[in-house]
Amino acid sequence: MDLKIILFALLVCFATACQPQKSNPPTLTADTSLVDTSGPKIPQEPDFEAAFQVHDLFKNESSDVVNTIGTEDFALALQKIDHYRSDPNLQLSPTQEASFRFMQIYALAGLVTQGKKTHGDLKKVLDACVGKEIITHHYEVTQGNLMPFNQVRVEQDVPGKVQITCANNEGFNIHCFVRAEMKREFPLEPQVGKRAYLAGKLKSYKLSEPTVVSWIADLELEEGFVKILEDE
Repeated sequence: MDLKIILFALLVCFATACQPQKSNPPTLTADTSLVDTSGPKIPQEPDFEAAFQVHDLFKNESSDVVNTIGTEDFALALQKIDHYRSDPNLQLSPTQEASFRFMQIYALAGLVTQGKKTHGDLKKVLDACVGKEIITHHYEVTQGNLMPFNQVRVEQDVPGKVQITCANNEGFNIHCFVRAEMKREFPLEPQVGKRAYLAGKLKSYKLSEPTVVSWIADLELEEGFVKILEDE
């Protein structure tokens, strides 16, 4: 065989052997074992009933507003509520805030009965309170009393609900009905003679006609519960 042919063949073999070989890149797979695929975490709202602190309702600022409402100076009561809410040195608890909402509604409804405020003024406040908790004053639990004002009657009209008729001191003008759909059944009869708070989240409300001042507001609560003052 011709020497040139042999040398050419050797060069071709050598060039082929030295040519870099192409290789497929390694396939990368993600380790999903540590990935949370459950979606964004939605923060849970604190349980308002569990956070209820009756002693907060007897702090100076709360007692001040309660006593002012007791004298039926509703305009001054509203001023005091605004003052305590805006005081940077005060940290109102959820229990106090819920109580202030009720007292604001009650006091403003009182001014509506006196012709000093309008149903429209009260509507603005109620709209801001929808979806938020309120706590009534503490009222005596009674049985067999036909006058329903300012008490928690054992005789309730709707099963699973507790209603209070919150009126002025004379029981002449009804500032608001409060009807709470209870989270669980609460037997009232064993509590006769004690004093009870009714609380819940404001679901909806109705207002009387602008010409009607014998009653002003009808409040519907959800997630309702009762707290007995003597048991807290």
